[in-house]
Amino acid sequence: MVRLEQERQRLQDHAAELGRELAAAEAMLRTPPESETGASALRDALQGRRVLYVGGRPSTGTAIRELVLRHGGQYQRHDGGLEDRKGLLAAALAWAELVVFPVDCVDHDSALALERSCLKQGTPFLALRSAGIASFAAAVTQAASPRGPSCGGTCLRHG
Repeated sequence: MVRLEQERQRLQDHAAELGRELAAAEAMLRTPPESETGASALRDALQGRRVLYVGGRPSTGTAIRELVLRHGGQYQRHDGGLEDRKGLLAAALAWAELVVFPVDCVDHDSALALERSCLKQGTPFLALRSAGIASFAAAVTQAASPRGPSCGGTCLRHG
């Protein structure tokens, strides 16, 4: 019985997270973006911030870059060491004001090392559920809201 309740709670949390991602995606697609609440929240979250995106897929990395730039932020991407040298990651981390990485496109050891580096430097980080642009927009918007991440602090999922 306890196991079923835990599974129900996990599924309920997952559904809520997907709902936040859908709302973020819809806000990005509405026009004009300046007048929409979701786009405004995203602009507030990204305006003037240096965002480092580690890992992910090249196709979504481009879309996320355009989103960050369109909302007044600066963007840098590191692939996590596949083609980019791992030594460049330390310099990119020093530059960043926010580090973001999708947990579905970064191996576990690299994710833990990245989190440790961020905690050591005091750089906020967000571990995204997926490499999708909606996941990025929802996490950044939620982390910047007065309530912050749903877990209430630094964790593997929300930074």
